[in-house]
Amino acid sequence: MSGNNKVNEVDLRLYSDDVTTRSKLFLIHIWQIKDVALFLDCSIGHIYNLCSQKMIPFYKKGKRGRLYFIPSEILDWIKDRGFR
Repeated sequence: MSGNNKVNEVDLRLYSDDVTTRSKLFLIHIWQIKDVALFLDCSIGHIYNLCSQKMIPFYKKGKRGRLYFIPSEILDWIKDRGFR
């Protein structure tokens, strides 16, 4: 029985670390694609697909520039349209 408790403690710590990491994202005012993927718990490729279909709010500097995201706009997008 003590073996199960250790597994549960490890699971809880991993979950806690994940929540802490996600909550720290809101200290950043502009997200990169990796931050959005982490927050939404999906792949970077999926975020690229959403951007190419213009389904998620994003900004791009230049024709081949990086993608940027505003955290509050991502939250509003989730509330309005939902994330699947």
